[in-house]
Amino acid sequence: MAKNIFYLALCLALTSAIGCGGAPSDMPELGSVTGTVTLAGKPLADAIVEFRPAEGRPSSGKTNETGAYTLQYTSDYNGAKIGEHSVVVSLPGSEQDYGSDEQDEDSDSASGLPANASDGSLKTTVKSGSNEFNIDL
Repeated sequence: MAKNIFYLALCLALTSAIGCGGAPSDMPELGSVTGTVTLAGKPLADAIVEFRPAEGRPSSGKTNETGAYTLQYTSDYNGAKIGEHSVVVSLPGSEQDYGSDEQDEDSDSASGLPANASDGSLKTTVKSGSNEFNIDL
């Protein structure tokens, strides 16, 4: 019987030392965030969507061909920190024209996106649970 108690205690000690593979203790509470990005009513593919909290790590995701995105906090955890965020949308590397042939005076000429895509004027609040934030530029 003493042997069984010893093995039980050993198993419990090893289990607690290894951990359960959960989130790190310094991980903030996250809400899952999905949505779509459109420009002039059309899906915006390959755009980077970034949610920037006032303090702490931002979350980001890339849109697919239908403009849909899912935010990631880290490579292992989806979501964004609970609270207020500024939202920034950018296109990697190249100037692409998703709208009209004329450059709008409210547009960011470097990216071809409207100025509100990167000026910090887009805001949202991430809540616990599931959040959907659709962005129409």
